Amino acid sequence: MRPCAIILACLLPFLALSQKVKNEIEKRIKEIEMPAPAVEMLKKMQIGSQVRYYLEKDGDTRSYEAKFKQEGHLYSVEFTPGGKLEDVEVTIAFKALPAPVKDAVLSDLASRSARFKVEKTQLHYDARHWENALKKEGPPDGHELIVALKNEKNKLSKQEMTYDASGKFLSSRKVVRRSYDFMLF
Repeated sequence: MRPCAIILACLLPFLALSQKVKNEIEKRIKEIEMPAPAVEMLKKMQIGSQVRYYLEKDGDTRSYEAKFKQEGHLYSVEFTPGGKLEDVEVTIAFKALPAPVKDAVLSDLASRSARFKVEKTQLHYDARHWENALKKEGPPDGHELIVALKNEKNKLSKQEMTYDASGKFLSSRKVVRRSYDFMLF
């Protein structure tokens, strides 16, 4: 029994470090600092002139983002460091989700926490469906939500939760807390 305890004690720090955490840091950059293939793709998308560009770091991962508003919706287009399109996300109101998707998500959230608040909802389109995102055609490939949850001990945690197109839970990762979280509830 003692060897198991020693092995477990050695593995605990590694398990804690491998926990999924969202710790994104965005730095505003100029268009000239974007990878050339990304700029060309944005021109192909015909998104207009009021675009903001960002270098995003999430742990060891780096990517580039272009953000803009079109027809009342906020768009985020993400690229690899080489300029390859990764995905397009469209921010919408949670209540704008189709009823079956919204019901599935609410059911999942209720099973995880008695108290929660959906802070942000995004439709997620893979690179191969970027035109659907801009034309608002067809279902998204998935949904990404930022949710504030409170547990039984009234402790707040923020999660980035991903769901498939039908509202089935896929994954979550903890969002690094900001100092104003105490004001959410």
